[in-house]
Amino acid sequence: MKSHSLYAAVVFAIIPLGVVTATPTVRLQVPPPGRYGIEDLWKAIVNSDTACDAWFEGTVFVEGRGEVFWARTKPFPLTRGIKVYGYRNVTVDQTRTARGYEVFVTRQGTLPEGRYSFKLILQPFGVGDSNGFEVKPMGPPRLISPPEGASLGGLYPDFVWSAPVNRRGGTTYRLRIVEVKPGQTKEEALAANPPWFEQENINLTRLRYPVRARRLDPDKEYAWQVVAAAGGVTAASETRGLKRRIMLPTGLSIAGVTVTRRVERSQTRFKVFLDVKVLADVEDLKIHVWNTGFQCIPPTDAQGADVKASSYSGLRTRWLGSFGNRSGGTNFTVSYDAVPILEPDMFWFQWYNLCDSAVVTYRRNGKNYVRRPDLHFYPMGEVEAAFKAADFVIVTCPARLYPAYDDDDVHYLLRWCGQLARKKNGVLGYVNAATSAPQLKTMLRGDGTWGKLLAPAFRTWGGGYVFIVGEQNIVPAWNVNGLNVPWSDGSVTTQVRLSDFPYSDCTGDWIVDLNVGRSLGRSAIGLSRTVSSAVTFSTTAKPSPACLVSGHDSRVNVLLEFITSTNSGAATLISKGVSAAASHIGSLPSSQQLSAFRTAVQGKKLISFNGHGNVNVWGAVTPSWEVNSLNYATGSWITAFSCLTGHYAANDAICRAFTNKSGTLGYLGSTEVSAVSINSYLQSGGFWNMYHASGWCPGRALTGMKYTYCLFGDKYGKLTVYEYNLYGCPK
Repeated sequence: MKSHSLYAAVVFAIIPLGVVTATPTVRLQVPPPGRYGIEDLWKAIVNSDTACDAWFEGTVFVEGRGEVFWARTKPFPLTRGIKVYGYRNVTVDQTRTARGYEVFVTRQGTLPEGRYSFKLILQPFGVGDSNGFEVKPMGPPRLISPPEGASLGGLYPDFVWSAPVNRRGGTTYRLRIVEVKPGQTKEEALAANPPWFEQENINLTRLRYPVRARRLDPDKEYAWQVVAAAGGVTAASETRGLKRRIMLPTGLSIAGVTVTRRVERSQTRFKVFLDVKVLADVEDLKIHVWNTGFQCIPPTDAQGADVKASSYSGLRTRWLGSFGNRSGGTNFTVSYDAVPILEPDMFWFQWYNLCDSAVVTYRRNGKNYVRRPDLHFYPMGEVEAAFKAADFVIVTCPARLYPAYDDDDVHYLLRWCGQLARKKNGVLGYVNAATSAPQLKTMLRGDGTWGKLLAPAFRTWGGGYVFIVGEQNIVPAWNVNGLNVPWSDGSVTTQVRLSDFPYSDCTGDWIVDLNVGRSLGRSAIGLSRTVSSAVTFSTTAKPSPACLVSGHDSRVNVLLEFITSTNSGAATLISKGVSAAASHIGSLPSSQQLSAFRTAVQGKKLISFNGHGNVNVWGAVTPSWEVNSLNYATGSWITAFSCLTGHYAANDAICRAFTNKSGTLGYLGSTEVSAVSINSYLQSGGFWNMYHASGWCPGRALTGMKYTYCLFGDKYGKLTVYEYNLYGCPK
């Protein structure tokens, strides 16, 4: 923890958004993949303490050729503070374009393949930024539904596919279906046979089989493929096979067992009931049910279930119930819950299926039976309604979890994520391995792929909640650059690492909007601890009793500040109805501090530290490897208003030691060096007042604190906004 030269509390003095130096700074935002038009090449964040007329000059270069595009905007009023400029905020006045690169002006068409760089200069200051992008060959579309070899029960199936990788503007698709003759492979049939059905110039990545088209005959085999076309370039998908069977009734008698299905929805939760009638004696009865676009979960939090994902995407899950031996005439009902999953390519709701495939197995009279009752269900409207009811999204990446950890452990983690979504009126969001932090931020925006599907409250200030499950190798964190925060010892902070703040800023104005938390863990089981604690122990009750702890400093004035802030914080909590005590561990000899700390926090529901810290220690009070020896209460929150105690990159990070301790609800800490005055202010009551005002919800409290500093803080306050993270469920 460091002091700055002003050494004054800055939270409630109205200070205009300032910058670090007299010269403005310009930081370009990376354009989304596949979009390289003129509107994407001007988006930049400008930080200025100067108000005057200014203009942009932008140049695009291609490797091996040089300049291919140049443009200059009309002058515009540059204001003080931080502002995001986009294509709508400027007016292009002059352009110069090489032949073949007119796309930069038209915002249509396809750029030639190659490596490009873009340089943006803010004039008359002559400062700017540059970035590069590459236009790669367009990849093939990916077939999503129906799955390979599917037996379709309806006359008019839905065909769904993904957009091609590196797609360009104006992409259209051709869907082709052919009959597979006996002895042919799917690929041979597609190459040799005339189309059974073909449609071109499809603009969407989906098509329902037309009512007027030639019907798919029962029990025939077919092959289908999608070809994408853009700018004279085509790319074909893989080939899949399918067949159509006669639709059977929802309740199907199958040589001894009848299974019917009922589905009820409450907010974001779908409850699936399977009514089973055993018509004859059976042995080792099992029911397998597959669901697409839903995470299966047990009917209650205390109940176990065999729930597994059938692919690394996690988007298709299997529920298995084992019922042993059953006598004829037995009737029973089993159930499970499911919550829908958002994914990066949200084409439509027609690929969300509950019970899209079911298998019943048993033995009878010494023979094994396998039966497939038809429980097909497409709750398209209900899924949309479920998303509209959600103000909470739990984000993780199964495509990165499964290769890194044991499959059963990941199943366990995803099941807990589903349970948390069910408990707190949320849905899941599964990103893929290629999803970057800017892409996820764009999806969460109010007008983004995910944000626009969620409840209206999600698009209001403080009304949306985002819980990121996984460290930066699972769901990326941010590096906030371009800072220049000086300290009294001559050092300067220029970057905040591992920041989750940009996810909370969903409008681009660098002001917090969403309540964001993250779960830490170097294993799927480690990640599960915080998620399961949020399900099991989460409460809005006051965190009583509480213990506030002050650390050590050899300077008397700083030590007194730690003590004073901790006393004030305890008094503030007491005034809010919390049983709170201050413990000045830092005033004790170093050899006594750890044992005194163990005694002070025993049985407490809230532990808060103010003092010097580092990645793996709370000063001399406790190191990370002693956290498991602390006997605080289950369902406790931990806060550390100190330097670096939220920086989780190290193996022995103290923030991970706390969150991986069973029963810890969450942890609040800073990823960088922080200011003594601000940390002491937060400990003394600045955070606890926010905490109480928001109903004792740390996620809301942190949002309120950051919002105040966004509006009224100087550069030390802005640093506080970027560096403090919540490691736990924000709702």
